[in-house]
Amino acid sequence: MALFTRLEDAEFAAIADAFELGAVCQVRPIATGTINSNFSVETERGRWFVRVNEGKSLADVAWEAQLVAALAAGGVVTPPPIVARDGRPYAPLGTTNKWVSVFAWRAGRHLGEADITAETAGEFGAALA
Repeated sequence: MALFTRLEDAEFAAIADAFELGAVCQVRPIATGTINSNFSVETERGRWFVRVNEGKSLADVAWEAQLVAALAAGGVVTPPPIVARDGRPYAPLGTTNKWVSVFAWRAGRHLGEADITAETAGEFGAALA
């Protein structure tokens, strides 16, 4: 399970405010992943994938945001990061040394190691090419 940071309602409200997502209606932790804490957050403006970047410096978070935005702009089927009120595609998590990224929700499912076949690996490679 990849849930390293547990957040209170007030912290989710602050995240929603930072990204102008509207009032928070429901939060569900996502118990998959490797190094980040991830959440499904429903607000009055829709559903969002919220990531607490664990153990990453500001430079790491900024680089990752630029990479994902460039992939999305290049046609890879991935949502670009949502830009926060301050103009950056990430925001600080309260007074911690952690950063939060937010993405529009996309339907899908997590593929575990056993789910990756030669065919799915080929599909991923073609999408990235």
